[in-house]
Amino acid sequence: MRVLAVALPALALAPAAVAGGDFVDLAVTPAGVFVVGPFGIRDLSPTTGRAIWAPRTRSARYPQSVVVSDGALWVASVANGFVDGTLTRTDLRSHRARVVLRVSEGSVLYVAAGGGGVYALLGDHRGNSVVRFTPVGRRSGSWRVPGGGRLAADSSGCWVSARDRLVHIDRSGRLNSIDGIGLGDLSAAEGSVWIAQERSIVRVNEHSGAATRLTVAPLHLGGFQHDLTVGDGALWTLDALRRSIQRRAIATGRVERSARLPDIPDAVVARPNGIWVGIGATHQVLRLNPRTLRTELAVTVS
Repeated sequence: MRVLAVALPALALAPAAVAGGDFVDLAVTPAGVFVVGPFGIRDLSPTTGRAIWAPRTRSARYPQSVVVSDGALWVASVANGFVDGTLTRTDLRSHRARVVLRVSEGSVLYVAAGGGGVYALLGDHRGNSVVRFTPVGRRSGSWRVPGGGRLAADSSGCWVSARDRLVHIDRSGRLNSIDGIGLGDLSAAEGSVWIAQERSIVRVNEHSGAATRLTVAPLHLGGFQHDLTVGDGALWTLDALRRSIQRRAIATGRVERSARLPDIPDAVVARPNGIWVGIGATHQVLRLNPRTLRTELAVTVS
């Protein structure tokens, strides 16, 4: 199968990577692939990889998390060593951007969209918290989540992985927790929440709260939020140590297929048109065939 390789010209001055090492995050829709990283924000064609749009959002000093919801692009950004954060909402029709949240002595770590609105995980001197916004960018709730470190959302609300528990904020704003689950990357899909631990993947049924632990070989995730996802009938994990991606059986966590990647992967998104992987060190976006894991599209963003 022919691989499309596209190199993008520099469309804007890349912001300084003041927050640490390079990494990227992805949000994929049928119309576009939105990628954020030290180069800023890019909207790529999902078929050709060509740049469609390069927003010049001044507030996005170092964009690190992105989601698309209800016709808007939401970007969580940091600057000055994680002590200055913003959450920006950009209308995808008008391209009008607006900062809906600024944390002057803290950071906006992650953003996710689901039932009830758009959720952002914040960190400041008081600890970590989650703030919810309506689709048009109005603040609609706030919750303290001590030790919260990862964020995901689905139709039931927001899920936060903390040091020793999984926290759920439902659509009405009620906060519940399931103890005994350690901090880990997580994904919410198909009626369950998946949390990666060192040697297992915990699957929590979001209706009953029942947890099933899938024992797997040691996971070597990269440490960013989107190192695992569920889609196309499989569980997908990224291995930072081996620079690879694994397709796993949902019921058992067993590896069904694995493929090497060009460098350390940061984010994975499963969509009907392919499995998308973001690689920070080389600023690449890959589209893989979900059956063979062959690379069908490779884009280098600059």
